[in-house]
Amino acid sequence: MNMRSEIHRIPSLLAIVAGLAVLSGPSPATERTVPVKFKTGAISSTIAGSLKGYDTVSYTLEARAGQVMSILFSPKNRACYFNVMAPGADTAVHIGSTTGNEYAANLTASGVYKAQVYLMRSAARRKETCKYSIVFEVSGAGASAPAAAAPVKGAEELPMLKACAAAVTKMYAVTQDRIRYDAEGAVVATKSGFELPGQVDKGAEGRKKFKCLFGGDRALKDVMAMTPDGE
Repeated sequence: MNMRSEIHRIPSLLAIVAGLAVLSGPSPATERTVPVKFKTGAISSTIAGSLKGYDTVSYTLEARAGQVMSILFSPKNRACYFNVMAPGADTAVHIGSTTGNEYAANLTASGVYKAQVYLMRSAARRKETCKYSIVFEVSGAGASAPAAAAPVKGAEELPMLKACAAAVTKMYAVTQDRIRYDAEGAVVATKSGFELPGQVDKGAEGRKKFKCLFGGDRALKDVMAMTPDGE
């Protein structure tokens, strides 16, 4: 092969190298937005998801001032976190990489809140994958809704709702998304303490009504079945 033919091959080789560089470069990041929807009467929603590299997933949900919001994030990759943005805010009110995988707050603003899931840059550069589940809970009537009879307000309500949900799921062998509370999940004061009525969807067995009973110290005392079959 002579020198002239070698020279003619150089542009072709450069084109191939350039093409390989493009193919091996970082994939363009995708930004997905997922609206969080609660079933009628539910106060929580559990979502499973995944992302890779520089991709992000933003979960949006509406809430009112006066309500209590909590988010529990369970990633399978330790470099995977979530941030929370309040309506109209320029900075995050929760940064997962520094404050952890749980967020709870008494809301002071009404509007659309956003929880953005992402991988840290070092993990994103390695094109790692993150599989996760994220649980959203919003409880309380909020500023614009009529008040229930003597409800427990603010952060005091959230542990009671969680305790009730945990006991009901165990008692009826169902997941939390099968539970529906009355009166938007408001915990109502009684002479002996507090109560939280609701119902659970047992599929083919139908809906079973229950009532979580709390003492004056707001500790769960019992779950009372309200249906004739005792379930």
